[in-house]
Amino acid sequence: MFKQLRKIVVPVFVLLSWHDSAIANATEQYFWDFGDGNYSHEAQPLHQYQKPGIYQVRKLTYQNGKQVAEQLKMVDLITPNVLAMNILGPDTGTVQQHLTYQVDLDAKAELDLQYYWLSSSGESHQGRQFAFTPQQAGSYQITLQAKFDQTLISEQNMQITITEQDDSDNTTEPNNPADDADGGGSLYFVLFLCLFAVILRKTSFNKFTQ
Repeated sequence: MFKQLRKIVVPVFVLLSWHDSAIANATEQYFWDFGDGNYSHEAQPLHQYQKPGIYQVRKLTYQNGKQVAEQLKMVDLITPNVLAMNILGPDTGTVQQHLTYQVDLDAKAELDLQYYWLSSSGESHQGRQFAFTPQQAGSYQITLQAKFDQTLISEQNMQITITEQDDSDNTTEPNNPADDADGGGSLYFVLFLCLFAVILRKTSFNKFTQ
């Protein structure tokens, strides 16, 4: 007989008790596999897990040496330890700007999680940080998933608004014709003064030689 897989949640380092509604039969034998390398043959054992994880507990029931029942349960010691998970990073930016995002995890214990990033434009990455460079203006969504052995533990989304770059500071102001005219007039005035000085000097020299 096979019962459907069920999932239960218990705190870390707390003794796990699995009691059936029916009274244990003295003629039955039991084999427990707690999923962490430990076993038991008791009818209603207590087991203590030493580190966070997700464990599959398997219980086999025998009568007269023949298996008559199998039960499976999942013990989740990861999710109860996650207090909060957030995405750290800017929610606005410009086209071609390099944006960086990282995981902010608040947990009661050290957890061996894998982090997966995905943007609405198709970029993906695995790790605690995600670099995103938008190519067009618009709205984007950044999705962060925390998993333990491919089991989803937590998921967060962030909306990002991207605008076009402001190039107004780099534009060159057009030349003003009036400024060009003023510049040309100044040049002619300087040339006139130089020519006048040469003529005056030559006249003075001629008077001196006579």
